[in-house]
Amino acid sequence: MHRDPLTDARDLVAELFPRNRWAVLAGSVTTAQRTTGSDLDIVVLLPEGDGQVPHRDSRHFRGWPVELFVHDEQSLSHYLAKDLPGRRPIMHRMVATGIPVSGDPRRWQTHCAAVLAAGPAPLPAHQRAQARYHLTDLLDDLRHATDPGERTVIATAAWTSAAQQALTLADHWTGTSKWLLRELRDLDDELAGRWLRAHDDPAAIENLIEEILDRHGGPLFDGFHVAGEHPDSRPGPGSGSGSGESAGVAEVKVVVAHDERATLRVGDVFLKVDGDQKRTDVEIEAMALAPIPTPDVLWRKPPVLAIAAVPGTELGHLGRPSTASPAAWAAAGAAVRKLHDAPLPPWQGPRLDDIAADLETECEWLVANAVLPTELITRNREIAQAALRPWAPVFTHGDLQTNHVFIEDDEVTGVIDWSEAARGDALYDLAVLTLGYEDHLDDVIAGYGTDVDRDVIRAWWSMRSLLAVRWLLAHGFDPSTPGCEFDVLRARM
Repeated sequence: MHRDPLTDARDLVAELFPRNRWAVLAGSVTTAQRTTGSDLDIVVLLPEGDGQVPHRDSRHFRGWPVELFVHDEQSLSHYLAKDLPGRRPIMHRMVATGIPVSGDPRRWQTHCAAVLAAGPAPLPAHQRAQARYHLTDLLDDLRHATDPGERTVIATAAWTSAAQQALTLADHWTGTSKWLLRELRDLDDELAGRWLRAHDDPAAIENLIEEILDRHGGPLFDGFHVAGEHPDSRPGPGSGSGSGESAGVAEVKVVVAHDERATLRVGDVFLKVDGDQKRTDVEIEAMALAPIPTPDVLWRKPPVLAIAAVPGTELGHLGRPSTASPAAWAAAGAAVRKLHDAPLPPWQGPRLDDIAADLETECEWLVANAVLPTELITRNREIAQAALRPWAPVFTHGDLQTNHVFIEDDEVTGVIDWSEAARGDALYDLAVLTLGYEDHLDDVIAGYGTDVDRDVIRAWWSMRSLLAVRWLLAHGFDPSTPGCEFDVLRARM
């Protein structure tokens, strides 16, 4: 009997998930690569907060093996973000290439297709070194193996790793099983052919690994260094409970703490504790999507997110003079432009109407509580109106303070704190970056690479400062500190 996968997938989704927002049928069953063993891979999006999400379900339906991947927008964003650190965009590919069987998935498909086309984030230097070292180590084992059985096993491992590392070092998506070959063919079809032919030929595998290493800096052994981890410190027999620090215990530093979230630094690890895990979901996915340097995510155990420190020093710190050079500020502008040119994240940002309502509410509160002179508030509110205009949305950081941008040798080495990332106004990011540092606006714009409306940037300076005052006061920060929000507002008079 002829089976139509689209009809069967559509019927199954309607039967199991009548309230779905959309569903797509993915995988080889919809392509010329379909086999008698092909299954129905179906991604289903349910309304936000549906009690069934997220889950994966395997079953048979009308003779088909079926794999269901069931999400709402929040969980889908989370699992898309999980795809990216491993450079294996499984969920992105299913969504982007799936055939709709219910609803309208075009927004998500456009986003996922853009991520696939952009490729993975550039491989960090330490991971690049690890990949080269790994191949060098396998090559050495393969060359010196004398036991025939061991040589066969090493050759098999080296053959697979050669393809994986060729993709990784080329900043290309990778995969496993059939997708390893498909991605290698996409990278370099001729290399993929030679890789296939080398499968049972250890000498040919050696040659391939040498070629891959030569493409990416050569073998690496001397000078390779990876810091280890200390075991947990526990009291030993006869140890006392004196007040002195134990040797080797990293200092714990509170970076920021208030009733919404806290960040601790332990050695070179930052522990971010957030009561709202939606913010953490956004931060993880935004860092994975951003085409500029971001911290490595080490692990996540809600409500804690562990990230690695980034090298370099802060571009500045509001209220303090910046020691960064004009070239460093220009580099920050260039990094912001690269972010703004990237594909949009799938989630929305603040609505213009909501920003306008917030401005009205905060200005009324500032006047009612005599926090600042009425004429100062009124003047800055007038200036802020220029920011309330339609804009073409871009991928914005959303909280691009100077102490969130790290610089070394006039290059951006990392941008941190991505929980406010969203679709937004490009000029808002530029305004936050230069808030309190008006003298560096020209440097930032020079690096950004295009002319911008400076009046709108000034409007966002007023807007940002007016909206921030009440929150800052409520959370133990002082906007009256020289160079901070009160001074930014006074400078507009």
